Amino acid sequence: VWTAFAGYALIIGVVVAAAAAWPGYDHLRQYISELGATGAPHGAEVTRYGFLIPGALLIGFSLFAFLALPRTVSSFMGFLLVAAFAVGYFASGFFRCDFGCVSEGGSRAQMLHELFGLPGYLGAPVALALLAFASRRWQGAGLLFPLGVAGAVAAAVSIPLLVPEFEFHGAAQRVMEAAMAIWILACAAYLAKRR
Repeated sequence: VWTAFAGYALIIGVVVAAAAAWPGYDHLRQYISELGATGAPHGAEVTRYGFLIPGALLIGFSLFAFLALPRTVSSFMGFLLVAAFAVGYFASGFFRCDFGCVSEGGSRAQMLHELFGLPGYLGAPVALALLAFASRRWQGAGLLFPLGVAGAVAAAVSIPLLVPEFEFHGAAQRVMEAAMAIWILACAAYLAKRR
């Protein structure tokens, strides 16, 4: 339970603080990774405390939640995809994107940043759908099903909008992130209530 809450407390706190410390940063038009990019104000701190540590915590959550809940193929695949999503955060702690997070002509670190992050984003809608259906078998977890379905739809809609050509790609990324965060935190709250 604490891995989910600590992970998201760090992500949200660091992102809000780093954006406030960067005059002109626009949550709607810029990626979260730009806060930790090479040359960004406080970029090294953002990658360590906003990506690396939370990523490790959320990888832990996916494992612990799978072990604590009824084990099915759906829950295994769903939490595996949650772990893949968290690996994107964790890897961002090692592979910072270039300033502006521009893909074309990017550095090796930029390419690895995208390589580790892409599977998590593409798998997010599937993860939420699988876990929503798995949660129907969990006693007293009624809210996790609609949250998972709504999150899966929101995440799926945001995927094609994550491209830099879309002006509000930052907003689309926040929708994807929020869909995952809401379900993960709701699942952690459910686990806490069960115990």
